[in-house]
This record gives sequence, structure tokens and C-alpha cells, in this order.
Amino acid sequence: MTVRRMRLAVLMTLGGLILSLSTSQGQVAGFKPSAEARIARLEHQVSELERSYPSRGVDVGGVSILFGAFCALWAQNTRRSAWLWFFLGLLFSAIAVIVLLVKNSSDRIRREQRERADQFRRLHPPGSPPVFPTR
Repeated sequence: MTVRRMRLAVLMTLGGLILSLSTSQGQVAGFKPSAEARIARLEHQVSELERSYPSRGVDVGGVSILFGAFCALWAQNTRRSAWLWFFLGLLFSAIAVIVLLVKNSSDRIRREQRERADQFRRLHPPGSPPVFPTR
């Protein structure tokens, strides 16, 4: 009986060893190196992010159209070419708005100077006595 038990123990040990070697070889063959595993995980994360966030192209296009409409309205109210400023606002967005702000401020300054000059001419028409007394 002891010889039988020894044979059984040896066979069981060899079977276990063969079984463990075959499973470890299967795992080694199916195992990806760490760099490949990282790349695969990153690709999966990127694809998940792309699915979770929709394309932003519509938002940028919508904002550009709003900038164009704003510039066109402002240009029309200041007697400028509405179509020209619509397309400038569409293409250059914030830059076109800043240019319109600068142009509007210079227009206001010129308009105020013109109004002051007109008011001065109304109060002191040509041929009237001078404003400051002369000696």
C-alpha cells in the first residue's frame, strides 16, 4: 500500500505541476505587456470621453453667428455696412466686437465735438461781439 500511495502522490504531484504549467503558459500567452495594457486602457478611456461629450462644433458655430448678428446690428445702428460687419463678426468674433467698440467711442467723441462746435456757433454767430472782452 505504501508503494501505491507513493505512486499516487507522485502522479498527483506531476499532474498538478503539469496543470499549473499549462495554465501559467496560457496566462503568459494572453498577458499583455504593461505598455500595451496602458495603451489599450487609454484608448478605451478616450473613446468613453468622446462618447460622453458631444462635438463642440455646433456651439462654436452658434456663438460665431451670434457675434456676427451683434456686429451687424451695431453697425446698422451706427450707419455702417451691416453685411460687412456681420461677416467680420462671424470670422473674427471677439476681435470684431472690440474694433466696433473702439470705432463707436471715437464716433461719440467726434459727435460731441461737433455738437459743441454747433452750439458755440449758435450762441456766437459770425459778426457778433467777441466772447472775451478785448483791451
